[in-house]
Amino acid sequence: MTFAVAVAIALYPYRFGSVVWIVGGLIGAIAAYALVLVVPWDRWPRVVSPITSLLFSAVVGALMAGEGSVDMSLVALLLLPILWNALYGKPWEMAVATAGGAATILVVAYAFAEIASASIAQPLMVWTAVCCLIAYTIRHLRTDLAAAIDARETMIKQSAAFDLAATELYSTLDPDAVLRIGLQAAAHLILPLEESVKEAFFFVVDGETASLMAHYNQEPEDELPEATFATSDVPLLERTLSQDSASLFDIDTESMDQRGAEIVRSLRITNGVAIGLRVEGIRGVLAVTSHDRRPFNADQGDQLSSFATILSIALSRAMQHAAEATTDALTGLANRREFNNRLATIPRGETYVLLSMDVDGLKHLNDRAGHAAGDELLRGVAEALRRSVRDSDVAARTGGDEFCAILHHPTAAQARAVADRVVAAARTLSVGGMPGSVSVGFATVQGDQKPAERLAAADAAMYMAKRAGGNRVCEVGPLVALPPLPPPPQAVAFEMPAKAEQAR
Repeated sequence: MTFAVAVAIALYPYRFGSVVWIVGGLIGAIAAYALVLVVPWDRWPRVVSPITSLLFSAVVGALMAGEGSVDMSLVALLLLPILWNALYGKPWEMAVATAGGAATILVVAYAFAEIASASIAQPLMVWTAVCCLIAYTIRHLRTDLAAAIDARETMIKQSAAFDLAATELYSTLDPDAVLRIGLQAAAHLILPLEESVKEAFFFVVDGETASLMAHYNQEPEDELPEATFATSDVPLLERTLSQDSASLFDIDTESMDQRGAEIVRSLRITNGVAIGLRVEGIRGVLAVTSHDRRPFNADQGDQLSSFATILSIALSRAMQHAAEATTDALTGLANRREFNNRLATIPRGETYVLLSMDVDGLKHLNDRAGHAAGDELLRGVAEALRRSVRDSDVAARTGGDEFCAILHHPTAAQARAVADRVVAAARTLSVGGMPGSVSVGFATVQGDQKPAERLAAADAAMYMAKRAGGNRVCEVGPLVALPPLPPPPQAVAFEMPAKAEQAR
């Protein structure tokens, strides 16, 4: 296209002495235009692309030869291929166009004996200065424009990816699912596309103990199990939690103690970016690591910080919903559904104590002082139960005036001490002019029994306490695993005699 334009421009002022030459030149220009339109130039190798620039310079040189000298008005035409290559070509293509223009000036000047005169110095100096200035300016503008376009496209893609991740995160109310989706999104948003393996971690730090709570790896066979270790073994976690923004890290296992180095190697944490999250009392660390040892930059840290905000909101929302679904609204203890789930998931063979409680005289208090007083008493008993059990135990309100608790690995004396503390604390309550009173029963059971059998044993002890006047503790002996019931006898089919059938 450049060559065709050059021919058209060159033919107009050319001083030919013959009409044949003029007509031939016009036909050549038309043929050049047709050639530009027909030939698929984009399929040609890139190395032949400077040919058009050199042909353009040759046409302008022919025009100068017709003028008989190096004319500055014609020299300006030589800037066209330089401008074109500066905008759309490679640096080496622009250099070829510049060299072609300079060669054209020198050849014409030599042919007309201007090479020895001072008149050629001005065109060459002006040509060199203008070409350098134009080339630098256009290339600089082109680079800045390309960088701005790339940054804009990256921002749009990142914003769209964040919106999609946020939509998916907010669409689920399961905390485990939120973590799983969040880690996958973080790995794919932060790591470059050419990263061989995308991996992300979520650690929970609870004082001196840290745990790998969730893990994502795009290779399913490389998933890591949950792991627990001392927080001091991996200093990265506490260091990340102490900062408000994302931190870049590159762990050197050579400078760590043996145990810390083993943990880091087992988790495959090398270098990456991490940020601390604090959600609903949980201190967590979200980390994205690179298997290719690619260096991370501040922009990736900013991206992780922005995504961590989305993940924190989604995780807080899911945890709040999970708490509402498993918590009794009045007392704040676990509800019946959560208690039954926890009871059903106790491992087989594990021995523990099941505690059953009933608030004495709640109906009488409601009739006498109103339901608000009854609710106050229930909250007081729930608080007494919560303070009496350990954090690892399960305390729940399972009915209107019924409470239960699962005590893990206590002795009979320890279980009785818990029950006595609850009864004593209830006595200190005074609601509607009436002292608090609870009947407590407990039984040592095993995970081999059915949940209904375990609850029946604890309830039997509680009813013993109620029949004895309430405000006390009763216990039943250990409930051993019952042998399976024999299968029911199979019915035997027989045929009624024909005569008896007829008599009927």
